[in-house]
Amino acid sequence: MKKLTCIYTTGLTLILGLAISTASAVTIYVDAATSTPPGDGSSSDPFETIMEGVNNLAASNTVSLGGHTLSIASGTYNEAVTFTSSHSGGTSQNKMLATGGSVIIDSNGLVLNQCTNIVIDGITVDQAPAEGIKLLTGTSGVNADVTITNCTVRHSVKQGIYIARYNSNVNISETFIYDNRYSGVYSFGYSDGIFINHCLILANGNNGILQSIQSYITTKNSIIVGNGGYGAGEEHNQGDITPINCCFYGNGRGEFFSVEYIYFPDPGEWRVVQGVYNTAEGINNISGGSGNLVGNPGFSDLANNWNFSQLYSDSIIFDAADDGDDIGPYQSTSTVTPANNTYYVNDATGSDANSTIQAQNSSTPWKSITHAATIAAAGDTVIVAEGTYTGQAHITKGGSVNPVTYQGNGTVILDGQSTTDKGFYLDFASGIILEGFEVKSYTDSGIALNYCMSNSISNIKTHHNAVSGINLRRSQRTAFTDMTICSNSTHGIFFETEAYYRSGSGGTTLNRCSIFGHTGWVNYGILKLTGFSPEKISNCNIYNNWRGINCYNGTDFTIENCVLSGNNIDAQYSYAVAISLTAIKCTVINCIIANNTIGLKEEHPQGDFNSINNCYYNNSVADYYDADGGGNLTNVTDINNLSDVTSTNNIGVDPLFINVAEGNFRLDKESLCINAGTTYTDLKWDLYGNPRFIGKAVDIGSFEYNSHIPGTVIIIN
Repeated sequence: MKKLTCIYTTGLTLILGLAISTASAVTIYVDAATSTPPGDGSSSDPFETIMEGVNNLAASNTVSLGGHTLSIASGTYNEAVTFTSSHSGGTSQNKMLATGGSVIIDSNGLVLNQCTNIVIDGITVDQAPAEGIKLLTGTSGVNADVTITNCTVRHSVKQGIYIARYNSNVNISETFIYDNRYSGVYSFGYSDGIFINHCLILANGNNGILQSIQSYITTKNSIIVGNGGYGAGEEHNQGDITPINCCFYGNGRGEFFSVEYIYFPDPGEWRVVQGVYNTAEGINNISGGSGNLVGNPGFSDLANNWNFSQLYSDSIIFDAADDGDDIGPYQSTSTVTPANNTYYVNDATGSDANSTIQAQNSSTPWKSITHAATIAAAGDTVIVAEGTYTGQAHITKGGSVNPVTYQGNGTVILDGQSTTDKGFYLDFASGIILEGFEVKSYTDSGIALNYCMSNSISNIKTHHNAVSGINLRRSQRTAFTDMTICSNSTHGIFFETEAYYRSGSGGTTLNRCSIFGHTGWVNYGILKLTGFSPEKISNCNIYNNWRGINCYNGTDFTIENCVLSGNNIDAQYSYAVAISLTAIKCTVINCIIANNTIGLKEEHPQGDFNSINNCYYNNSVADYYDADGGGNLTNVTDINNLSDVTSTNNIGVDPLFINVAEGNFRLDKESLCINAGTTYTDLKWDLYGNPRFIGKAVDIGSFEYNSHIPGTVIIIN
C-alpha cells in the first residue's frame, strides 16, 4: 500500500508547477487571516475574500486567457463563491487551490456557471444551504472540462455535487462526499463524460450517485457506502453509470439500481429492464461493470469526527483499485489488526480495571458493557453475564469482514433508571450483532442508531422508555428480528424526520417482532415521517397502539404475514396502517387487519395500497379508506373491486384468534385464514417458530397453523 501523508501538499506541488511554467500566468493570493483590506492580491498583500480573488481572476483573463492560479490560504471563508464564463481557462486551465491546511467555504456553496477549463483543488465546502458544488447551465453556454480534486463536500442541505444538464467532461477525483441531505453526486441529464475516480461517497441522505436522462457516468476505484437510497442509481434507461473497481456496502435501498433498454429477439421488441443488484457478481454483470466489491470497507474509527484514514488490516479495499492502489480517496495511513477475541462482562464480579487479557477469562471479566464497547473491535465477541446494568452502552467501533457481537447470557437488563438518555447507542458503527437483552427506563430511546449501516439486532425487549423503544437516524440496512417493543411513552420505532422524503434510514427490515402498548395521544407502533419507509415488515404482531404504522412522505414498502389488531384507542382517528403524499405504494399481503378503527388508510390520493390475500374483520369505521374517491370501504367486495391498485383475494371473516386479550394471535383450527394466503413466500418461519409454508398455501397472519401439537408422536410407516 502506497502511503500519502498530505493530500494538499501533493496537489499543490503539481498544480503550482504548471502555473509557474506558463509565461503569462498570474497567481492571485487570498488570506482572510493576514489580509489588510482592500489588498492587491499579491503574496505580501492578499485579498481577504475568495470572491475578490475570483473577480481579479476575470481581470487577469482579459490580459492573458488561462493558466492563472487562485491561491487560498488556510482558513474558513463564510461566503458564496461563483465562477462564470469570464473565469474560464484557455489552452491552460485556471485553478483555485488550497495552499496548505484546511480551506473551508462555510455555510455557502460553490457555483460554476458556464465555465471551461477550471480546476478546484483542496477546497472543503461545508454546510451549504443548497447544493455544495453546483454546475449550472445557461442559455449561452455550459460547463466543460471541469476538474474537482482533493476536495471535501459535506453537510449540504441538498446534493453534494449537482451537475445540471448539458455539462461535459467533469472529473471528480480523490474527493470526500458525505452526509449531504440529498444525493452525493447527481447528474440531472444530458451530460456526458462524467468521471468519478478514487472518491469516498458515504452517508448521503438519498443515493450515493444518481443519474438521470442521457447522463453518462463512469465511477472507478471509489468507496460508495451507507447512503440512504442506492449506492448508485439510474433514473432513466437513456444513460448509464458504469462501475469499475468500486466498493459498495450498506446502501439503504440497495447497492446498485440499473435501468437498461434491452432488445428481446422473442417477441422482437425493445424493453426497459430494471433491477437492484446487491452482489459483486450482479454489479459486474452490468454493462461495462468490472472488478467491483460488495463488503464492509472496515473503517475502524469513523465516529472520531469522520475519521476515514484508519482501517482494519483485513479491509477488502486494500490494493483493489484498477491502478493497484487502495480503493478510495487516499491510501490508508494506519491500520488496526482484528484480534478475534471473546471478552466477558459481569456487573457483579467484574472490574473495568482488568486488562484485555484478563477480560478474556470469565472469572476476571469487565464490569460494564460501556467499557467493553471502548475495546471490542472487528471479530470480537462480548458475552454479558446475567444481571442489571446501568448507564449507556455507547458502541462506536464497528466490524470489517467479521462483525462485532454483543451477546446477553441469561436475563441481562440495561436499566436507564430514568436518568440516562439512551441504552444501546450505536454511533457510526457498522457490522454489529446485538442479541439477547432487555432495555428499559431510558429518558430517550432504549436503542438508538446514528449513521450506522448493516447491523443485526435480535431477541431484545425494549420497553418503558420515555420517547421510543428504537430510534433510527440516517442508519442503513438494519435488520430487527425477534424483538418485543412495548409500552414506550411515545413510539415503538421512530425514524427521525428528514427534510427530503427520499432520504434517511433505508433498507430497514422487521421480522418476527411484537409491537404494542403505545396508547397515548398520537403514539405509534412505527412512525416514519419524511424519509425512507422501512423496506419490509413481516411476521409481526402490531397491536393495541393509538395508531399502528404511519409512513408519511416515504417510499414503497411491504407488510407481509402480519397481524394488525386493536389499534383503536381513538374511535375516529386510530388506524392500523396509513400512508400519505408522494407516489408511495404499500403492498399488504397475507395480513389480518382486525379490530382497528380504520384498517388501511390512504391519507392522500398519491398514496396507494396493494391489498393481496388479506383478512379484514371488525374495523369499526372502515376496513379500507380510499382517498381516490371511494371513501370508507366496509366490505371486502369493494376492496377487491378497486381498479387503481392491485387488490385481490381478500376475505372478510372472523380470523378466530386463540386469545386476543392476552395478545395470542394464533389461529383456531377452524379459522378460514388457514391456507387462504398466497401460494408463494420467501419467509422461512412464522412469528412462533413454525415453518412458514404448511399445506396448500400460506396462512394469513403471523401464525402458520400446524395441526400436529408439539409433543405428539407421529409414526410414519
